Amino acid sequence: MSDNRTLILDHRRIVLTLERIALEICARHHDGSDLVLGGIGDRGYLLATLLHSHLQRLHTGSVNLFRIDFDRSGFRPDAILYAPRPDFSGRHVIVADDVLNSGKTLMHVIQPIVAANPVSLETAFLAERSYRSFPVRADYTGISLATTIQEHVSFDASDPDNMALWLS
Repeated sequence: MSDNRTLILDHRRIVLTLERIALEICARHHDGSDLVLGGIGDRGYLLATLLHSHLQRLHTGSVNLFRIDFDRSGFRPDAILYAPRPDFSGRHVIVADDVLNSGKTLMHVIQPIVAANPVSLETAFLAERSYRSFPVRADYTGISLATTIQEHVSFDASDPDNMALWLS
């Protein structure tokens, strides 16, 4: 990484932010409804796993965790893998990722979930930027950033015990 980057969230603040997001999820699903929580790729799945840990303690319903992987070069619906593949029909689904930029990735991975007829579909992001090319939104957000189009927001999860969110 380059030297001219700015720390946005350090590890401690990321952990606190994820706990706040978990509390917001519990407040919205206060009826104890069962949740299905998925994370996109390595970083999104790490965040989903951390959220899952908080939700296991705080939420009265069950929370099932799954991972979403796909080939980013083709964005083909048949190349999306859900592991393990949950039953989305009639369920409350939450999809998590690190940074919401254009919305292309999210739009791509939620299409099959929407087609499976969930009761609700919500999204959670550690950070969201204000530049979107697709009509998606973040339901739960750690931090919203007004950045220039040239700036980059990156989530460093190379050491899960020392995560950081950077602006460069």
